[in-house]
Amino acid sequence: MEIKSGMINVNECHSLLASIPSSDKTERVPLNESLGRVLAQDILADTDQPPFNKSAMDGYACALSDLPGPLVVAGRIAAGEFTEKKLDAGNCYRIFTGAPVPVGADCIIMQEYTKDLDGSVLFTQKETKSNICYQGEDLKSGEVAIKAGALIQPQHIAVMAGFGITQPYVAVKPRVAILCSGSELVEPSAMPCKAKIRNSNAYQLIGQLSAAGGEADYLGIVPDDRETITNCITNIVGKYDVIVVTGGASVGDYDFMPDVLTTLGATIHFSALNIQPGKPILFATLGNTHILGLSGNPVSSYLQFLLVAKPLLFRLSGCTLPSLKIVKTPLAEAVKRKKSNRQLYIPVTFNPSGFANLIPFNGSAHITALAGIDGFAILDVDVNEAMENQLINVVLV
Repeated sequence: MEIKSGMINVNECHSLLASIPSSDKTERVPLNESLGRVLAQDILADTDQPPFNKSAMDGYACALSDLPGPLVVAGRIAAGEFTEKKLDAGNCYRIFTGAPVPVGADCIIMQEYTKDLDGSVLFTQKETKSNICYQGEDLKSGEVAIKAGALIQPQHIAVMAGFGITQPYVAVKPRVAILCSGSELVEPSAMPCKAKIRNSNAYQLIGQLSAAGGEADYLGIVPDDRETITNCITNIVGKYDVIVVTGGASVGDYDFMPDVLTTLGATIHFSALNIQPGKPILFATLGNTHILGLSGNPVSSYLQFLLVAKPLLFRLSGCTLPSLKIVKTPLAEAVKRKKSNRQLYIPVTFNPSGFANLIPFNGSAHITALAGIDGFAILDVDVNEAMENQLINVVLV
């Protein structure tokens, strides 16, 4: 892995994360429990899809050369039924959507384009499409239906069910420990006294981890004490793929994480990210465990997880889906700033016309600003303003 130090930008961070080896640990899970897991093995078609020539609509199966008729209705074929009898010239079968097309028929005429002649039908149009879904036109037996690395969604489950996959191989979820450092923190169940605040970071991180395919263990609040933090890290390193610590990653008198990790012999890959909010962030490796020191400010830690922790989890699990979804959206109003030395992330919502509305935002502790947002609009380094109606990149949440 290429080692970085000091402050890097988001692109450099993602290049570094992309160099981390993916885990080769896999397991089988029941199909109905596979949602959100990363597929570890290609899904191959065990039959042609469709498995036979089937009717694409309700109508009459016949030979194109016999049109316009009249055609004698020799029988009917419903979905799930099959006839081995070859269609005779001048005849047709009443057929329904999904039913196998009989031998001798090369088209289905839509019932809306026929006239009933009491036992026979007459085609009332000048021409018709075949209206047949041909065997194997979607996928041939043995071809890849879903590639390994896919993040399993409901549509993937449908495909796997269609090919008889009841226990797909998936990547084992990365195990992630969450520690929240800060002597000012109390749990949400407590009423904060003077100078205390409730711990919101742990619970939004648990939610983000679950959505990103990680398995989270919340280990509680750690006071701002070097020895306590050192003991906590020492006791859990090697037991988890990733350790996420909020708070203590900056350069203040009570920010002990950089010193603790250096003392323990960790390799620190970078110690800041050139973004606003969220500059104080630390990424290190100790043995086989990756350690993320996130900001104690809730908006910063939320954004840092989106930009760094989520790509890391995708990489560890072998997910080939891009971890970030970025769309170009017009701004509903202009935005300006005085300093442009960092990449700025602005909370936005999309209005019914598809424009990005800026959310009133008072800084990295303003967690309620994130309620209901659709994403963060991005102003790049050295960009001081974006005008109303200007297209701008928005990273979706």
